[in-house]
Amino acid sequence: MAVVKNNAISQVDINIKNAKELVEAQSHISETMVLWMDLLGFRGDIDKENWDVNSRKVVFAMERIAAFHEVALTSMDQNHEIVQLNDALVIGRDLGKDPKTEIEEFLALVDYCFEVSALTDRKIGGKGVRGVIAKGIRYSLRGNLGWLRGSDLKSPSFFCPRPIMMNTAFGRAYGVESSGYLKKCSALYVDKSLLDYQSRIMETWNINNIFDVEKFGKFLLVREYN
Repeated sequence: MAVVKNNAISQVDINIKNAKELVEAQSHISETMVLWMDLLGFRGDIDKENWDVNSRKVVFAMERIAAFHEVALTSMDQNHEIVQLNDALVIGRDLGKDPKTEIEEFLALVDYCFEVSALTDRKIGGKGVRGVIAKGIRYSLRGNLGWLRGSDLKSPSFFCPRPIMMNTAFGRAYGVESSGYLKKCSALYVDKSLLDYQSRIMETWNINNIFDVEKFGKFLLVREYN
């Protein structure tokens, strides 16, 4: 046991050293935007059925996920990265040389994705979706993160998707959505700082409420389906 403990301690020191070297030598910071969106009532409906896969409600929950997946595939383009986490979607885009145009494109597409998702889920009998769009920075290691594998064939492969890896926009969007501050209905919220860019999509929004979410800043309710 002493040998195992000593090996673990040595590995900890190696991990810390490698992490510092990666941050210093290979990292860069990008401004980025993220939409976090998930299905309302998904977990509660499954919990009530004790996760019985033969239950009609659990089967229906899987149908909701499948429809959610189809919406994402047909709503977005190649400039956006999508990660599906069970009953949630994360859609991200980095900002480059033309942030005003890039923000306008992102807001228009994710607004459309939200609307189609909400209407699709409600039509098949679900409770709709709730989404939050946030702006932040993404701290990238090893350049283009994705499926990573060590040089040794025995090394495990693991997935590090950019929209959720060391991304403050993702952290803010998820934090706001799960904070308990928002309405319990199908709705879309947008980071107030994005309004500075005066995107044309904003002309279609009905901005009535501002939510000042502790630690995460101000977010606007722009679409709502009761």
